[in-house]
Amino acid sequence: MVEKVRRFVPRLTNPDPEAGSPQVHPTSTDHFLPGKRRRRSLEIRYPFSDNRVMRPTSSAVSSAPTWQTAMANAIGGRAEQQDRAGFWCSADGREGLWLVADGMGGHTGGALAAQTALDVTACRWPPAPAESAAPDELLEALCLAIHAEIHQRGARAGLAPHCTLVALYLRPDAAWWLHVGDSRLYRFRGAELLNRTRDHSVVQGLVDQGLLREDEIGQHPDRNVLVNAVGGAGPPRLENGRAALDARDTWVLCTDGLWEAVSAEELAKALAAPDLKQAADALVLRAVERNGPNGDNVTVLLLRQNGGDAGSPDGINSREETGWRS
Repeated sequence: MVEKVRRFVPRLTNPDPEAGSPQVHPTSTDHFLPGKRRRRSLEIRYPFSDNRVMRPTSSAVSSAPTWQTAMANAIGGRAEQQDRAGFWCSADGREGLWLVADGMGGHTGGALAAQTALDVTACRWPPAPAESAAPDELLEALCLAIHAEIHQRGARAGLAPHCTLVALYLRPDAAWWLHVGDSRLYRFRGAELLNRTRDHSVVQGLVDQGLLREDEIGQHPDRNVLVNAVGGAGPPRLENGRAALDARDTWVLCTDGLWEAVSAEELAKALAAPDLKQAADALVLRAVERNGPNGDNVTVLLLRQNGGDAGSPDGINSREETGWRS
């Protein structure tokens, strides 16, 4: 179930050739179960960890002048990897965009939708110097361009591809984020959970109405029914947020394969480790083991400022802020 509202969506445009080349770090490898055909994947520009099905199948770490980033994913028990994640940093490392997409449905082109999210972002980011739009408007324009391209590619292939999307844009003074669907963004300061995006799903609506507890989402039979996604004939409903930056903060972007199996408390404890790559791999491995042999794809992307304090893992508090819902 996906809400579809008639609305203009911008066309996909090419980047300004004079804008310079960002540092692009896509993760889009597919590791298939035996007997399944391997689909050609995007070129990978960093090493990978253990490639076995039940282990994290891709991880990377980057230490730009400002941001430290680690990614990991696993195919779990599925025949195809439909998750995608990537990050794009400016040449000086002071600005960056981090993105996670989760394709919805193998037979309807879920992997195509998620891969399109990376492809479009690589073409449009960083914005041309002449663009003066506010950061939240840049994120919205990017998401709508992704949506339009998914629709066009799907129409050419005779498919109806959709994906979830969560994107985080950081500048030295502030952070902006946008999400569609149930891929999540978390912001922790030490053990304190400061922000968490709200899922665009049937079960999140039940939680909001007080009919379901937060810790029951992962076991509910309708947990995979979304009311909002990227792709389709009409544009998605976009929700965004903003926060001031603090060197003590650690950010998490992940798909439902991770958060359904790993609680916020466990995330906070894992993030207390100084090594983000080790934390990313450990979180994915834990999720894959708990999801079982038929489990979902799992993807996580972690980042914090270089030199930031991971904080204490003891205890966790949750706090809402004005405009927190995103």
